[in-house]
Amino acid sequence: MEASKEIAAFLADFCCRMGVNDVPAVEAAAGCTPRKRKRMMDYRIFIGKPSCANLLPHIDCLIRELLSASVAWPVPIAKCDVVLPSRYVEVSLDRAAAYRSLLGCIFGIPSTEESERYACGADVLIFVPHLDTSFTSVRTELLAAYVARCYTERCTSAVIYTIKQFSTQQQLDTVSVVTCSGDCLLRTPENDLARMAICSEFYDEEDMTFDLRGYAVSKGLNAIGYDRCLRKVSIESQAFVIASQLAHALQSHCDTPPGIVLVVAPSCKSFVVQQAGLLCQLELAENKPQVLHLIHEGSVEPANLSLEDYWQWRKEFVTDAFHRPLAFSSPEDLTFADSPRSGNRLQAAVNVLVGTEVVYEFLSSKQNVKMKLVERLGHAEKGHYFCQYTLARIAAILSKYESAVKEGVYAALCPLQDVDCALLSEDSEWLLWHRLCQCWQVLGEPTPVQLPNCIG
Repeated sequence: MEASKEIAAFLADFCCRMGVNDVPAVEAAAGCTPRKRKRMMDYRIFIGKPSCANLLPHIDCLIRELLSASVAWPVPIAKCDVVLPSRYVEVSLDRAAAYRSLLGCIFGIPSTEESERYACGADVLIFVPHLDTSFTSVRTELLAAYVARCYTERCTSAVIYTIKQFSTQQQLDTVSVVTCSGDCLLRTPENDLARMAICSEFYDEEDMTFDLRGYAVSKGLNAIGYDRCLRKVSIESQAFVIASQLAHALQSHCDTPPGIVLVVAPSCKSFVVQQAGLLCQLELAENKPQVLHLIHEGSVEPANLSLEDYWQWRKEFVTDAFHRPLAFSSPEDLTFADSPRSGNRLQAAVNVLVGTEVVYEFLSSKQNVKMKLVERLGHAEKGHYFCQYTLARIAAILSKYESAVKEGVYAALCPLQDVDCALLSEDSEWLLWHRLCQCWQVLGEPTPVQLPNCIG
């Protein structure tokens, strides 16, 4: 889905062939909607620099070749224009193809080459330490599953390790999830990091704290961008508990040491999670993995409503929204009975529709809660989005089903691969694509290697 990299690679090759030394940069333009109400562009290329003067005679050729080359990309280009006043080349992606790729990644639609891709590349452990019955935990689960599929698309084997069983397990058919056993909650000599900390020169016996900042600096650990308050950690802190659980996962559930550990957690737990990520390295004498974080802002809790109740409420709402006609041949057709008749077909259709809506709602934060994606917890925010994804839009995507309902026929929903993604036309929906696509960009960013003398 990373169209910007495809465009940048094409520009580099084109400029080389044309003898242009300064390759113009590809800028993301999502969210930069102009005052005039027109469809927003996705990327732009500035060609107004003096060093790009040799490129200007070839602009028409560049646009033709770019459109032609993009046909073979996972997300092709739909439109490419030169805007002379601003001296930009504006690029718009094929939204239908882009959303088809995104939906496939979210819902785990396997491709024909998936098994081959899954077997190559470095291992990744996705660690989800904080789970309860809250809606914020549901969002954490779904984001962890989404990132696991992003890694799979990157030819990387990804496994999710969690302390408690996912409440959305039925949505994770294509994701490998390992649930912690009771053993990982027990502190043993091998994974008791608190005991190791007490024996360390960085332990202060008087106030029972571990100087994490001093430890990180002395060991040259990569902590650039971590919280400025990264100082001393109480030996009774949850950070030591989480670090011990992560150490257990690395020791007991990884056949080979993973190259990357990605911790997924809500922002309310971000500080203790980053402490745990560094503390875990007390136990790792060698083969220290790269530790990344995906932090989100949580989700609004409906009052006095569990996830099961919420799911049932959405089912009832979806069913009522279609205003089912009363022209049925028998009372059985008016029920959701598990039978080969239309009731069973309607139940299956509603389940698919509700599942699509709920997953989208949690990923896009329909409740207008911002999601923050950072490689390091103290880094500047990489953008926000507000996405209203309503039942009306879901119904529009599934237009064939909606039309059948109006005629009183409850046909089975088409497979997700056959959904007309071109109906996803609103800019608010398109912002969601850009926002989730940033997961790919953050996961691929290089990490600073050396820690300076002062964390902050």
